[in-house]
Amino acid sequence: MLVHGGSTKVAGVELRKDDDGATIDAGSADVVDEILRALDFTDWAHIVPDVEAILVDVLHAGHDAGLAQIGVPQLPEITGQANVEAIAWAHQRAAEMVGMKWDGNQLLPNPDARWVITDSTRASLRGDVVQALEEGWSNARLAQEIGDSYAFSADRADTIARTETARADVEGNLEAYRASGEVAGKRWLLGSEHDGFDECDTAAAMGVVPLDDDFGGIGDPPAHPRCVCDIVPVLAEN
Repeated sequence: MLVHGGSTKVAGVELRKDDDGATIDAGSADVVDEILRALDFTDWAHIVPDVEAILVDVLHAGHDAGLAQIGVPQLPEITGQANVEAIAWAHQRAAEMVGMKWDGNQLLPNPDARWVITDSTRASLRGDVVQALEEGWSNARLAQEIGDSYAFSADRADTIARTETARADVEGNLEAYRASGEVAGKRWLLGSEHDGFDECDTAAAMGVVPLDDDFGGIGDPPAHPRCVCDIVPVLAEN
């Protein structure tokens, strides 16, 4: 944020001040949205390969656990296909996390990405940006507040890590169930630390659903950050 005499310019947006020195439209949603959109997270694309490698490892562990659940041995025809699908899923999800997608060997913006950490980072910073505009903070002050915010905290990093590894583990389970040919459905299992009523309770109340069902649009666990729920396979009748 740059301050020039009687006006404040943030990411190319100039906010005029009235005769009393008060900022005009400092809390305008349009202005705040423009500033947040201008935040550049391009460098976050560099984490994609490392994240992808971690997700592949978790998927493999989830796949092995899934086969063990249903008592199916790790046969080459099962593990080989699951490995191919695990790598493809991790490749896509690692890019999606930072709002990107793969086009060949190139990462491009992905407007349809879900659970994007760049979007949630912008949302987390909204309050700081609004306050900065209202109070006329300097660049240094805003930078300090952003650096100290939850958006870049160790706690949030832990939340993202827990949520994404849980997602990869469940995806590994599902790949094993599909590849085995022994599983017809699944149930949503509420975690032991689940607290309060939310979409997880709705999914659990559905009982057994087809293996590729999305629990009425909720998807598979995790349904929200730090979700502690899981899925349970339901074997096909012989």
